[in-house]
Amino acid sequence: MLRFAFKNLLLKKSRTFLAILGLTIAITGVISLIGISDGIRHRITESTSKIEGIIVTEKDATLIGKLDASYEEKLWHFSEVKAVVPVVEALATSIDGEKPKGTGVAGAMVSVLGMDPVKKEMLSNKGLDAEYLIKGRSIKGSDKGRVVVLGSKLADDYDKNVGSKIDINGETYRVVGIFETGSDMLDNMVVTTLEQAQKIMGFSSDTVSEFIVETRDPSQASKLAKKINFRYSDLDAKTSSEWAEEFSSMLEQVNVFFMLISSIAVLVGAIGILNTMLMSVIERYKEFGILRALGWTRGDLTKLIIYESFVLGLSGGSLGALLGYLTVYIINVSDFIPFHPIATPSLIFSAFMLSIILSILGGLYPAWRVSKLDPVEAIRFE
Repeated sequence: MLRFAFKNLLLKKSRTFLAILGLTIAITGVISLIGISDGIRHRITESTSKIEGIIVTEKDATLIGKLDASYEEKLWHFSEVKAVVPVVEALATSIDGEKPKGTGVAGAMVSVLGMDPVKKEMLSNKGLDAEYLIKGRSIKGSDKGRVVVLGSKLADDYDKNVGSKIDINGETYRVVGIFETGSDMLDNMVVTTLEQAQKIMGFSSDTVSEFIVETRDPSQASKLAKKINFRYSDLDAKTSSEWAEEFSSMLEQVNVFFMLISSIAVLVGAIGILNTMLMSVIERYKEFGILRALGWTRGDLTKLIIYESFVLGLSGGSLGALLGYLTVYIINVSDFIPFHPIATPSLIFSAFMLSIILSILGGLYPAWRVSKLDPVEAIRFE
């Protein structure tokens, strides 16, 4: 009967092709969008896991805030404070005279992180260049010139090693070390001194982006963040867990959007299957009547329609799973977006099974129509 189902579908090649195409696009979209969503979640988890203490930024800052460096002294006035370290986040829009690699449509920029090498020694986490160093050395207090420590991905992209020169926004820097965290985003960063980051960002010496604050007792971090926000209305202090929650909230909104698009694609695919099978039933009404007269049971006809729906789902699901995987792979190797979508075997299998289930569901109503036909009336049907 399965072979018979194949032959029936091939009689209307164009309609069968369009039904399979619709399902293929739907499954490809599901894998791609969920893969992107999982990639965003993985990247955020990687990044927030490296944050310790309290991050104090400018309230309502859009991308990179600007704070007066005098806040450093004010933050020290809280009795719970163990360390206050000023930080400058800068953006490198030019590397070796060219637009940064691997940024794609997300924008041409590489993050530069500047900290005072002496003050950061007060922190439990001494910084990317110290905690994750794999070659060379970290930034030292004695470094007064243009020196940088590169993330391993950035170093690989530009074939840099310890001792190499690298041009950042038109200025030449010497690479003194390379770090590797395992996070693509962090490993695409540059670490330098506070002074050099201020120059890259165009900040004066009394302007910083944020402060990292650590408490003597880690359990007091949330309480201190609230006290800072209460005392200084122009500051926004959050603990690492609060940053993670905020990112998760943003991600949920992205997930809702992606799920909406995926649902629409899946619905269109299911309607395509339903329409194809319904048209097939109407056009073959007389054929079904003859089959009934030849001894086919209602159950046999129902099985035939379900088998045809299954073949459509199998074809569309297989192609969709393959194209979905290839789409994710191409995005990853091309660095089209600044994070890597994740197409896990379970995601691909789930999407494939969704195709099969949708196709069978799409064939249920046409199969029910066939099971109810009267053989005599069907044979007379024109």
